[in-house]
Amino acid sequence: MIRRTVRLVVPTLADWCAVNVLDEQRTVRLVALAHIDQAEEQRLKELSRTAPLDPKGAAGVARVLRSNETEFCPDASRVPALDELRVESYLCVPLSVRQHLIGSMTLATRRGGRPPPPEAGAVAAVLAPRVAPAVGHRPPYPAAQPAPARPP
Repeated sequence: MIRRTVRLVVPTLADWCAVNVLDEQRTVRLVALAHIDQAEEQRLKELSRTAPLDPKGAAGVARVLRSNETEFCPDASRVPALDELRVESYLCVPLSVRQHLIGSMTLATRRGGRPPPPEAGAVAAVLAPRVAPAVGHRPPYPAAQPAPARPP
């Protein structure tokens, strides 16, 4: 469902869409990505493997995962950490399951591309609660407790 959702978002609402999750070690992991340019999609996937996202970053996914608040950046050229992603603008929304933050969904436009449509924010706000359960059925933190032992 997640991969299908990001494919529906691109190119209607964004030039690319990514879903990231927090794993048990609190590292950020890419679980789905769609880009209007297949070569760029492969480059971004490889970049996520070779240069993992810094969870202490000042903007974008890292900031949303720390604050649990949506972030819209109409001019990403002001965010040097995003230079390699070639982003013009982005909207990053938190993904929560049962009030536990589990990840984020980012909709972005590429440099030299079109601006995001006005409805992108509203659609992302509607999509996020539907995508979150598919990302994880339980929050990674706090760690799941073992089930009580059954009586003999």
